[in-house]
Amino acid sequence: PAPCVDTPHWRNHYGATCSLYEAEGHCRDGAFLPAHEYTAAAEFGSPWKHCCACGKGRGSPPPLPPPPPPPPPPQRCTDTPGWRNPFGKDCAEMAAEHCRCAGGFRPEDCGFVVGHEWTGGVTYLSPELHCCICGKGRLRPVLQGGATLAVAPRHSSRG
Repeated sequence: PAPCVDTPHWRNHYGATCSLYEAEGHCRDGAFLPAHEYTAAAEFGSPWKHCCACGKGRGSPPPLPPPPPPPPPPQRCTDTPGWRNPFGKDCAEMAAEHCRCAGGFRPEDCGFVVGHEWTGGVTYLSPELHCCICGKGRLRPVLQGGATLAVAPRHSSRG
C-alpha cells in the first residue's frame, strides 16, 4: 500500500494542523489517544479524514468513548430512630420549633433557625447528628453546644 500522506495545507477552523494534533497528543499511530477522542468530531474538522496520525485512510471515524455512568441517586436522610433531647423532644418537635430547611431537603440546606443554635451540640444530645431537619448528614457536624457552632446556620426565619 502507498504510504499515508496528510491532506496538504489542512487546518481545522481553530487553526490546528495535522502536525499540531500529533504534537499536542491528540493522535498517534493512526488513532486518537484516550480522553482525546472528542477531537475527532466534525466540529474539530474531522482530522481522522485528513491526518495520518489520526487515522486517515481507515475509512471511518474512531469510536466514541462510552458515556460516563449516571450519578448515584441521592441518599435520603433518615432521622435516628428513638432519638430525643434531654427535654424529651424528638426530631418532629425540633422541626416545629428549632430547625428548618431552606430551598430543598438536602442536608446542606437544613439546620437551626437563627437564634436557636443553642438547642444543638452535646448539651442537647446533638440533634444536628440525629435529625435531618437539623442538618444530619452535613459535612461538618456541630461539635459544641451553645452559640459556638462548627456549622454556621443558614436560616433567618424564626418559628
